[in-house]
This record gives sequence, structure tokens and C-alpha cells, in this order.
Amino acid sequence: MTVSRGVLAGLVAVVVPAVVFLAVIGSGYDGKPYLRGDCPYYVAAARSIAEDGDLDLGNQLWQPWRAHNTNVALDQQGRLVPKHPLWMSLAALPFLLVFGDQGALVFNLLQLLLLCALMFALARRVAGPWPSAVAICLTATLSFLPHFAWNFSPDVFAAVLLLGALVILPHDRAPRGPAENPPRSENRQEVRDVSPEGRSRSHSTSRTYGVTDCASFAICSRERVSGRASCIGRHILAGVFLGLATTAKPSFALAAIALPLLLGKPLRRSIPAFVLGGLLPVALWMGLNQHLFGHPLVTPYDRIVHFTEAGIELHSNREDFTEPLWRGVRDQIIRPGKGLLPTSPVTVVSFLLLPLLWFRERRWAVYIAVTSLAIFLFYSTYAQWVTSHWGNRFLMPLVVLGALPLAAALDWRRNRVNVQRSTSNVQL
Repeated sequence: MTVSRGVLAGLVAVVVPAVVFLAVIGSGYDGKPYLRGDCPYYVAAARSIAEDGDLDLGNQLWQPWRAHNTNVALDQQGRLVPKHPLWMSLAALPFLLVFGDQGALVFNLLQLLLLCALMFALARRVAGPWPSAVAICLTATLSFLPHFAWNFSPDVFAAVLLLGALVILPHDRAPRGPAENPPRSENRQEVRDVSPEGRSRSHSTSRTYGVTDCASFAICSRERVSGRASCIGRHILAGVFLGLATTAKPSFALAAIALPLLLGKPLRRSIPAFVLGGLLPVALWMGLNQHLFGHPLVTPYDRIVHFTEAGIELHSNREDFTEPLWRGVRDQIIRPGKGLLPTSPVTVVSFLLLPLLWFRERRWAVYIAVTSLAIFLFYSTYAQWVTSHWGNRFLMPLVVLGALPLAAALDWRRNRVNVQRSTSNVQL
């Protein structure tokens, strides 16, 4: 039994990061709990759903209440409810039921490995199997991703949903299917005879090939309709995944700005299908907002609880976009322990190599550039982006998308080496 190069490279792209992630988990990282920051509240939401069948966290939270400042929200009935989106809590619920709190760590490891597999699948769109595998290994080990192995990361979860949407999209923009015209038989013109018998044979041959052409055309039409339906289905499913990613991390809506570049043609079919899929999770999200807060566009992030001596005060994250743009741009690049350059240098190198991706696959180059720039600038004004324990978790999409230009550059270099070797062999 032989294993193809693509499968072997894909295994390497997952196994090598897995070794690194397991080493981080085995060492206990920094000795602090892996349920840190927002993580315990995702677990609390899952427990509330499993144990009480509701979203009232009053039974799951511990005293004093001030310990939960800014980590819970207040609904219209005065109950403390999850501030954070519920998708990851629901996805991890089986692991938490089986393994307890350690189920969060198991789930986090699995989603990191799935993220690596999805990065490899996307990199294969622009590069060969081994350059893609090397790019994923470099991205997964030289970025801040290993620092989130000892965690229960909603940012990794949202990145998985985003890459899932991109992987589900059809590889080619043009819809696959046979040609519009039925195949013609050359033999029809070759059978000619002036005799009555010849004319009869020619007519019979023409009629035979005509029936074959009709059958071929019917089969081609059926395959074309089936391929079109499959393409529409993939666009709907991709929309569902991006809708889930957006409701899990609202800034991921910016990933849709340049998405028409990647959708199949004709856009009059693919865009409505994609939007339809995206509206499904968004409708559920808005319905939950209506139920909890009385308005579909009022989110838990608009009713964050601050416990004070005077009582409860509410705060909205919309008020936190107060950072000067220039300072946010600078700090997100060079700030020690937080910026991309000190915490994820491979990402900076990857984006410097983006022009090489432009020459190979312009659609992906433009999409990555537009999406990454939009998310980067969005968080440049966000005062709370520094809350990550290491690096900037809000820039997770930049890290994972950066694997594509890196893979394209490695593939270009490999091709150059192969050409030079071939030239040398010919000269010898």
C-alpha cells in the first residue's frame, strides 16, 4: 500500500505541530491554569446549558461577584448570562461532559490540529504538497499559536470556522461541468456513397450517431445540473461557516469584503447562495439577542457587568475603540510581548512574501491582503487588544492566512532549484 505525497505531506503538517503542542501541554506552559481570562466563562456557559438547561450563570459562578467583573452580561430579566458567544461552549460540551474541565484542554488541542489541517488544505490551492507542509509547520511553531495550546481558545475556534468556510468553497471559480455543446461525430462526414445503398448506409449511420449525440447531450446536461447544484450547496455551507465565525467573533465579518474574488461564477448564483447560508446562524444569533436583551442588535457585549459599591453598572465594548490609529498600528507590530514582530515573526515574513503569491494566484493574494489589512486596522483602535496573555490573539486570522504566501514562496524556491539542477544536468 503506497501513500501519496499529498497525504504524507498533510500528515507531516499536522503531526509536527502536534508534537510541539503536546510538549507545551506536558510542560504546563507557565504553571498557571489553562482556564484563564475568558476561558472559565465558556466552560460555565456549557455547564449551565448541560446542568440547568438555561443561560443563567448564577448557579455556576463563584463568590464574590466582583471576581467576574467585565466577564458576564446582564439580560433584561436581571440575570447574569454569558457575555461570550455560545458556539464554542456548545461544540466542546461533549468533551466537558466526558472529561470534566480537562475536556476543554482536549478540545483545544483537537481544534489546533484541525486548524493546521485546514491551513494545509488552503495552502495546497497555491503550492505543492511539501512546500505547503513546511509552511504550515513553520507557521504553527514560530508564531504565537503554541502559546495557545495551554488554553481554551475562542480565537482558535473562530479561525477554524473561517478557514472551514474558505476550504469549502469550490477550487475553481468557473462552474465545473461538460461543455455546453454536445460532441459531434467526425464519422458522420466520412461516410459518403453516391449509390442508393451507400445513401441508405450513410443515412443509417447518420441516424445512429445522431441518437448517440442526443444520449451524450442528455448525460452532459444531467452532469452539468448536478455539478451546479453541488456548487451552490458548497456556497451555502461556506456561508453557514462564515456566519458562525462572524457571530463567534464579529470582526470576522470583515473577511467577507473581498470574498467575491473567491466565489464561483456566475456571481448572480454564488453570492445569493453564500448570503443565504450566512444568514442562518446570524438569524439564530439575533433571535437569542432578542430573547435575552429585547433587541436583535443588542449583544451581550453591549451589557457587560461592572460590579461597583453603588451596584451594577453596564458597559459596552463599542465604547472601547478609543486608541489612536497610529499608536495601535505601531504597537500591534513592535510592542514587546504583544506585537507581531516579537511574538509571531513568521507572520511578518509571510506578508513580506505576499508579492510572490500575487504572481502565482492573484485572487488569493488580494483576498489575504484586504482581509488582513481590514482586521488589523479594525483592532488598531481597540483599547483592549493587549489583553492576550501572549501575542495578539485578535490577529489570529493574519497568522493562519499568512501560511499561504509562505507556501507559495517555498514552492517558487523549490521550482527554481529544480530548474537549476536540470540545467546543470543538461550542461554536463
